[in-house]
Amino acid sequence: MIEHSFNCLQKALLKPNEVYDLSVPKEELNDFLNVCTKFKYLQTLKLTNLHLGNIPEVIFELESLKILNLKGNDLEYITPKIEKLQQLETLILNENNLKSLPQSLSQMPELRRLNLDHNHFEKLPECIFEMSELTHLSIDENDFTEEEKERIMEILPIWF
Repeated sequence: MIEHSFNCLQKALLKPNEVYDLSVPKEELNDFLNVCTKFKYLQTLKLTNLHLGNIPEVIFELESLKILNLKGNDLEYITPKIEKLQQLETLILNENNLKSLPQSLSQMPELRRLNLDHNHFEKLPECIFEMSELTHLSIDENDFTEEEKERIMEILPIWF
């Protein structure tokens, strides 16, 4: 049986064309960023709890990505370049410092799942209302005012 899921960069580099799922540990992050474009068929990338501060530009070259997990990275903003990931179906941004999202997220036709739990949103980003294919939105534990929570519950079938 062929292994397609890796959590060790060195093993993944032995057969980069067979890697579909990769979890990058902190100690391998810099090495990964230098070689990540070798993973042409990478579909799931987990860069969790690495305290990145921002999304490394090279990630936007991984055009086959379907799932991008950026949980716990101290992200304060998401660059509009995220729309380069046109195959992305799931974007996990939990446990960051986000207060807004770029309008370009609404230009991602395959995006179905967006996880924004444990951030600092005071208002639901308007781009979310333009995401016609979005089927799952998770927004628990943000800084929404009571007024905004009421507005959201009127517009979207979400539980707080």
